[in-house]
Amino acid sequence: MTRQRRVTILLLSGLIAIVAISFYWKLKNNFEWVEEEVRHGFSDEAHRNPFLAAEYFLAGRGLDVRSQDGRGYLFAPPPPTDLLVINRLPEVMSQTWLDRLTRWVRGGGTIVISVPPDRGNPRSPKDDRRPHPLFEAMGLRVEPIPDTDRQLCEHDDIDWIDVRLHLPSVRTAANKKRRPKAKFLCEYRLEIQRDHLVWAVFGQTVVGATVPFGLGKVIVTTDNSFMTNDKIREADHAYLLWKLVGQGADQTIWLYYSTRSVSLLRKLWIDAAPALLAGVVLVFVIAWQQMNRFGPIQRSVVVPRRNFVEHLDAAGRFEWRAEHACTAMRETQLAVEHLWKRRFPKLTSCSTDEMAEPVAAMTGLAADKIRTALSALPTRDEDVVRLTQTLQTILKQ
Repeated sequence: MTRQRRVTILLLSGLIAIVAISFYWKLKNNFEWVEEEVRHGFSDEAHRNPFLAAEYFLAGRGLDVRSQDGRGYLFAPPPPTDLLVINRLPEVMSQTWLDRLTRWVRGGGTIVISVPPDRGNPRSPKDDRRPHPLFEAMGLRVEPIPDTDRQLCEHDDIDWIDVRLHLPSVRTAANKKRRPKAKFLCEYRLEIQRDHLVWAVFGQTVVGATVPFGLGKVIVTTDNSFMTNDKIREADHAYLLWKLVGQGADQTIWLYYSTRSVSLLRKLWIDAAPALLAGVVLVFVIAWQQMNRFGPIQRSVVVPRRNFVEHLDAAGRFEWRAEHACTAMRETQLAVEHLWKRRFPKLTSCSTDEMAEPVAAMTGLAADKIRTALSALPTRDEDVVRLTQTLQTILKQ
């Protein structure tokens, strides 16, 4: 490299460095790195699990909380020390399920349930006004809100009512105490007995209570929407949830956000996904084989049977190209010699050269040709064919 070229490269490198430093300095002094939160709505998991925000809220306070779907609590309830929160009770429950669940609560379990939709609603068909089987089994009675109380909430949007909570006061931002509040749907009321602990009322209407049941208790509410993702941040809903389910430090809280039975296809996908995929592929292959083929079809080529000499010629050429001709020929010679000695024990002590004369007398071939066939190795592909033919003749005698 000449001196002039080195100087040119140094100048260009310096110029590029100056431009890069100037650009970086301008960006640093005229722009500021800012992180901004962009809301994209609820995630897929939040759409599937309406108790997801409640789970995060309780878990953030050190509680052992788990979300589940399906009806596992009906088949295998958790230990009696745990707490069940059921979003929607199944419309139909067998007597076995009812006995199992009520026995679990009597043994010390705690369950949080709400009024199923269209139970006791006067606008529902007559057959749907009967109490839910679980409410009957636990002695809970639910009635529609009287018209006198319903008129008080008609001015609110979508029949939402402000509910007074009989819970400890909360402090505002100004460090003042106030009574906690919540918003419930204006639909049903609970009939209360003396041993019931009321914690939510609207006027004279009870909408939330804790009912003792054996060694356990039932926390029943006419509306559990205060625990859902879009309502838990409103009013004092999070505080209400904490007071209802967050007082047991050693218990596990099970949030059953959906009690719909799992479909057979989903159960197969969860428990046996490889087998399901294999079945789909098998069905696809069978259907593909049954379809009419289109396009050119290559017929199977039937090779006609060739005679023994042509077969020897092809085998000899192949062995010669594969460089196995000498090994294969020597093994063939030893095999033919062994067969002759076994057939005629007198030849056992004879060498290969000594065998040539008696074999020639019995086969009618020349002794030199037999000696060559039993001891010579091929040097060309034609030799493989010739020696093999001679050995075949000797073997057949």
